[in-house]
Amino acid sequence: MKPLNLKKIAIYMSSILMLASCRSAYQTIGSVDMLSSKTLDTTLNYKQYTVNTGASRKQIKHSTAENIDQAINNVVSQVPGGMYITNVTIYIVKGDYYAVSGNVWGVQKDTLIIHHYAVASASTERLSSSGTRKP
Repeated sequence: MKPLNLKKIAIYMSSILMLASCRSAYQTIGSVDMLSSKTLDTTLNYKQYTVNTGASRKQIKHSTAENIDQAINNVVSQVPGGMYITNVTIYIVKGDYYAVSGNVWGVQKDTLIIHHYAVASASTERLSSSGTRKP
């Protein structure tokens, strides 16, 4: 058998490197109807704030979330008042990290969030200085 010359080895190695570089930096691993890392109150009215948040190639490729829970929080925190994501696509990035994209929903603006507790603004009763209710 003839020994391979250096030129053939170089061509063989460069073709392997070109094929390996064609692989995408991220891969879709699943899709889910809804994801949240927070406890949701089913008595509140939620509103869709954004569509396809976190779906740009740049956002997905640069994800550093080490688990899906972190990936959810990264996307939801991009939207003020965001609570959960619907129509979710889950990605694995570089084999080690996770990213998610989807529609972010949150509490309607007439509801105020104070330290993770929702307070509806429907009650507008005032108290007098003695602590009794004013009409």
